Amino acid sequence: MAIGINPGAVTVFLVPVFIEICYKSGISEMVVLTGHSLALGAGCTSPIGSVGIIAKGLFDMFGYEGQGAVLLPRIWLNFVIVSAICFVGVYFIFGGYKMKVSGDVQRPAPATPLIKKNLVLIVVCVLLFVVPIILSHLAPQVAFFGTLQNGMDVLMVYSIGIVLAVWMKLGDEKTVLKEQVPWSTVLLVGGCATLVAVCSAMGLGEYLSELISRISNTALIAPVITVVSGLVSLVSDSTAVVFPLFFPAVSGISAATGLTATKLFSCIMTGAILAGIAPISSGGSMNLSFVKKERKNKVFLMLWVYSLCLIVILGFITATPIVR
Repeated sequence: MAIGINPGAVTVFLVPVFIEICYKSGISEMVVLTGHSLALGAGCTSPIGSVGIIAKGLFDMFGYEGQGAVLLPRIWLNFVIVSAICFVGVYFIFGGYKMKVSGDVQRPAPATPLIKKNLVLIVVCVLLFVVPIILSHLAPQVAFFGTLQNGMDVLMVYSIGIVLAVWMKLGDEKTVLKEQVPWSTVLLVGGCATLVAVCSAMGLGEYLSELISRISNTALIAPVITVVSGLVSLVSDSTAVVFPLFFPAVSGISAATGLTATKLFSCIMTGAILAGIAPISSGGSMNLSFVKKERKNKVFLMLWVYSLCLIVILGFITATPIVR
């Protein structure tokens, strides 16, 4: 993700493979889901990562025009440090060290023509994200490569892939739609996102920013921003909702409290992105869709508990000089 590939594309391509490894080795799916979420935050916030590029554009809009090249490397380092600390904890809490290869694991049978067609289709979809990014970085002066990169929307590409899969008869689309698409989660996420969008239009961001600015104890501002950003991200998208809600307040809070802009932006972004693993958020619901049907309810609850605990932990971490 650090080279700019869309997080959704990486999730769709890799998480199902890693989940299957968990089932083969007898460890909890939470090792993969939490590890992937933390790696997502550490990767996509790089200066050329997908979220880093979005953040740079928002910096220009909200009082830090032309400073993205200075702010982003420090914010990225903050993310890497925070993600590494959290992963050490979840690795032991969820028993990642217990992974063992069972003795009955055998070499898989030769791929059938149907499997080969599926793999080719998946690889082509992934390359549609990777190649434009590489080309735009190798030749930034070519406007067409930048346009091509911006046009590679994950929903559009995979929608085309779905149509091709149906046309090539790679699976039973009726069974997939009835049994494998988590419709209840889709409706829940859509409803929550709509509610947050309405609240944003009514001035929720300005109200929350004003409340945070009134905190007299400077030491509490960073953890409060982190926790509030994380809570909002539980039911909404980080880049589309949380960033525009809280970024405008950074310059004012920084001037009033003396906290650096990199610390404040890092608090907002860590809370928003890393808490996005909640099962009713866009990223968390996507992860949950790869879990076995009989395990979904249990993992759903575990993701909720993990998300809430992580928000509190992130608040403690961002309150320290580690994040600056």
